[in-house]
Order: sequence, then C-alpha cells, then structure tokens
Amino acid sequence: MKESPTKRPLIEIRGIHKKFGPKTVHKGINLDVYEGEPKIHPELLKLSNVVLAPHIASATEKTRRAMVALAIDNLNAALEGKRPPSLINTELWKN
Repeated sequence: MKESPTKRPLIEIRGIHKKFGPKTVHKGINLDVYEGEPKIHPELLKLSNVVLAPHIASATEKTRRAMVALAIDNLNAALEGKRPPSLINTELWKN
C-alpha cells in the first residue's frame, strides 16, 4: 500500500484480486479513484465485489453547488485584486 495526498491508503491494483477475490465473499471495495482511470485494470473487471465509481462521491447537488460557489468566490476575489480564499499555490500570489 502507498499513501495518498489525502492521507488515505492507496491500494495497488496489481494483486487486488488476491485481497478481494472469490474467497472474501463478505468483503468488498468501492474505488472512487484508481490508477490509470478511466482505463480499467483487467483484474478489477473479474471481481463481483468491487464497485468502480470514479469521482462520483462529490456528485450530489449540494456538493456541486458548493463547488460552484467556491469557484465564484475565488474568481471574484482575484478579479478584485484580493487573495482567493482557496488559493493553493500561495507562493505564486504576488500582492
């Protein structure tokens, strides 16, 4: 396993069939982000207890509206010469 930028473990696709294969009937896994997407690793297609849901965790109306509002807030701030509230690359902001 590797660690993701969000501090959640990343499961390597190679070998996932061994961890979540037919002998683990009561276990399953939902993958929101996976290596190589949108391509699907052939081993994942063989598993009935793996759900692939690329990036739909944020697909609620409430979340999407919040994302739009945040983008507008950032754009308005930048257009007014103010630091955008969600600025990530702070070293690029020159005031």
